[in-house]
Amino acid sequence: MLTVPVQVAAAEAEPAAAKQAAPETKAEPKEFHKYYTVKKGDTLTSLARRFNVTARLLTAWNNLKTRVALKPGKRIIVAKYQDKKGALVKQSG
Repeated sequence: MLTVPVQVAAAEAEPAAAKQAAPETKAEPKEFHKYYTVKKGDTLTSLARRFNVTARLLTAWNNLKTRVALKPGKRIIVAKYQDKKGALVKQSG
């Protein structure tokens, strides 16, 4: 006959923690971004017009400082979408 010690308290604590964490992750909506690679001659204003957003939004989405020149090859966010009930909805800010 073999006796194996088992910790009952530790086994019960893990599922309780998992149950608490699940609703938090479910409540957060999923965000999706559309990216654009900057080309020579692109400006914030021209990209804002092209993607139908404001230059201020592009600055905020990409954490750009004021009066920063865009460098060719840099990848920036030009649109944000949010998953709502299975459909992608464009965010305006």
